Amino acid sequence: MKSLRFLVTVFLLVCPFLTSQAQQSASKVYAMVVYHKLQPGATIQQAITLENELKKVHQARVDKGQILNWSLWAKQLSSNPNVGEYDYMTVIQMSDFNQSSYGYQDDLAFTAVGGKDKLTSIFTRIGSTSKAVKAQFLINQDGLFAENYTMTPGMTMVANYMKVKSGKELEYVAVEKEFRKVHQERINLKTLGGWQMWDLFLPAGAENGYTYITIDLYNKGDQLVNQRWEEAIGKGLAGQDILKVVGRLNQTRELYRQELFTLGASTTLPPSAQASR
Repeated sequence: MKSLRFLVTVFLLVCPFLTSQAQQSASKVYAMVVYHKLQPGATIQQAITLENELKKVHQARVDKGQILNWSLWAKQLSSNPNVGEYDYMTVIQMSDFNQSSYGYQDDLAFTAVGGKDKLTSIFTRIGSTSKAVKAQFLINQDGLFAENYTMTPGMTMVANYMKVKSGKELEYVAVEKEFRKVHQERINLKTLGGWQMWDLFLPAGAENGYTYITIDLYNKGDQLVNQRWEEAIGKGLAGQDILKVVGRLNQTRELYRQELFTLGASTTLPPSAQASR
């Protein structure tokens, strides 16, 4: 509980410093990612059950238009040799960076779970099951989704942590956005549910090891093993020098880490948004 509250406090302190940047990029989507490590003896299912209780607060904020969504992703595989670094992550997406200042000490949060004492109890029980060990802020740079895309429990996400070579940042973003046509073809072929590109902007530092994250979203397990890359690349880069485009991409970045997650819990769209789909 203390570690999670500490991270929320840090976020509240840095928000005023970054407000001007957020206002200049009002159309951006921001993500606050918190990484959690299970306490000894605790299970991921116990953590998901407790986080689902806290989800009521996030759902109330979604319904009020205060955030876009909240989700919990359980880590299944990682190329990181430190396999115990963390076990799951929670993600809050926002249309305005100022929305990251929402905490858990307001009437909306208390009402959502049935009172202040109940919220305190939830945090206490979460603290006995897991602890927050790291947090990041990301800015979305690009994204594609299948028509009527929805997040479903158990769906898979593959996160690719990219280390961009010095001085190649602008070129990397440009080539990645050019390669998005391939991801669109993957979606058209129904081998991919969605794709996103995120920029890690806080905290910055070479020790992070990476500066961008690309996300592949799969709603069905067989999409992972039947990706039809050759067909997607052929269609997406038709009329272009495929080896040149792929070569430019590889010259600007290297894959620092790859991790596979499954969706454990998420908020749903408010009724007004569901009706408009």
